[in-house]
Amino acid sequence: MKESFMTLGFYMYGGIYALFSGKKADNVAVNFYAPDGTLINTANSKDLAESN
Repeated sequence: MKESFMTLGFYMYGGIYALFSGKKADNVAVNFYAPDGTLINTANSKDLAESN
């Protein structure tokens, strides 16, 4: 549950960053890494938009 809210927050940060940089954010990707550096999961904002 905690990761879901964190991901939503990162989507918003990515979108706001794109807005202020003058670029369109088609997709914001959030990667979750383990402490040893291995990729655990990747979430994409496009997937969220398509599911609704």
